Amino acid sequence: MDWISNFIHTRQIALAYPGSPRTSNKVDRGIPQGSPLSPLLFVIYVRALHPGIEQSDIFTSSYVDDFQITVASTSWYRNTKILEDRIQRMNSTAAGLGLSFSIAKTELMHWRKPKEKGERSECTVMFQSHVIEPGGNAVKWLGFWLTDNGETSTHFGKRLELAQAAFIRIQRLSMPGKGLNPYGAKRIAKGIILPTLLYGSDIFDLTVTMIGKMQTFWNRVLGWITNSFYSTNMTVVSAEACLAPIKLYAKQAREMTAVRITTAVPKNNIATAMLPGGYP
Repeated sequence: MDWISNFIHTRQIALAYPGSPRTSNKVDRGIPQGSPLSPLLFVIYVRALHPGIEQSDIFTSSYVDDFQITVASTSWYRNTKILEDRIQRMNSTAAGLGLSFSIAKTELMHWRKPKEKGERSECTVMFQSHVIEPGGNAVKWLGFWLTDNGETSTHFGKRLELAQAAFIRIQRLSMPGKGLNPYGAKRIAKGIILPTLLYGSDIFDLTVTMIGKMQTFWNRVLGWITNSFYSTNMTVVSAEACLAPIKLYAKQAREMTAVRITTAVPKNNIATAMLPGGYP
């Protein structure tokens, strides 16, 4: 406790710029950004925002300061009323902790079944005298692009765009005949491009069409690593680069996630806690 108290209270800050006096001032608010201890302390501080036992039709989860509330009922209108009540209670609890929620960053999504047709719901939610309208066909949360009908092509399409943009910049590090050697290029591809491309593949299904698009891009990356011609057989290029096809990496990610979930302690992992009793 003394260590944590010292971490929170014994802090000073000074502005550094040419000619600045570097005068230190005491900081007695918040916690240091970038410290691995700060997120943990924040989660402990806001634990009151998570009720111990929730109703069966309400599910609340968070990642540090990002919260999501999911409700289910017989109609979208009833969903909005349940949300309004839950948000108001959370906001009152947050006010007691000296916290507040950002209206600008608050988004609303009405979920639909994958095959459900017809017009989307336009029901709104009132929050702090502001009207929160549905945020279109997709909203972004923790790097995931979530769509109202659960399709995954939107999310992986965004991930493909990000990976392509990263590859354009990385290519400059290894031009033909100079720069990085193939081993260094492989390390960068596997450490930066591949995680960017497959973010979310451990829980989202990739469609055959999306796998094809990703593999086409991945072939370009493999060609860059091995400095091979476009006409070279990609099976040979993949073996030369010692990198597998995209569908194998996606399968590995899902299997490793399944192993982690089924072997974790239920008290430490909400997904494990939702498995049937005695599983596996």
